[in-house]
Amino acid sequence: MPDTEESYLKPIETVNHPSHYNKGKIEVIDFIEDQNLNFARGNAIKYITRAGLKDRVKEIANKMMEHYVSDVLPNGFKAMVVVSSILAAVRYKVYIERELIPQYLAKEEEKPEGERDEDLLAKLRILKVRAVVSSCGNNEPEYITKARKEGAGKAVTDAFKKDFNPEDESTGIGILCVCDRLLTGFDAPIAQVLYMDKNLREHDLLQAIARVNRTKKGKTHGLVVDYFGITKNLTRALGIYTDVEKKEA
Repeated sequence: MPDTEESYLKPIETVNHPSHYNKGKIEVIDFIEDQNLNFARGNAIKYITRAGLKDRVKEIANKMMEHYVSDVLPNGFKAMVVVSSILAAVRYKVYIERELIPQYLAKEEEKPEGERDEDLLAKLRILKVRAVVSSCGNNEPEYITKARKEGAGKAVTDAFKKDFNPEDESTGIGILCVCDRLLTGFDAPIAQVLYMDKNLREHDLLQAIARVNRTKKGKTHGLVVDYFGITKNLTRALGIYTDVEKKEA
């Protein structure tokens, strides 16, 4: 679908409070403020060691999946996780798929028959995560190579664009972990939420959030969940965009 006004959710401007607001039909949640997560924000992230990265990924992924399974997946929408490195993208993919999805599946299956959400169960049973990343070169670790190849090819992105269908397991690709790829020009109206763990600014940030601002039946807004501290960047970027619109009017 071409980038036309009709293909995007219509703009609104409603401010709830500084860390949780709507603008341009994009709802922004600053989880660093709302949840008081115990890690550095902003540019300080570059000082985190590999061991620290693993802890950070687990902490954020736990919060992320809690939100996704309760607020997004039941409505049939999908998610993108935007991170700062190939290593982080693969770690998110592996941890969510190996540890968290089985936990949520088991938790729902253990509920008494009358309390189980069978529709959610059907989605959880086929839910998969893919890391869509570039090669690290000749010295690429084997586990990154495996994840990269698993997430390569048009079949992966095409499956992500489809509605969940329990009879077609390929449609269970519901979460894409990326660092540079798919942040521009990728059109997937089923994507509702962007989990941000990367410092993006101005044009790059606007391009990224446009991935979740496409219209789809039942989708009232796109959602950006900020784990890095880019909320101020987003406010600035939207201000620049608004100024340009006024000049062109």
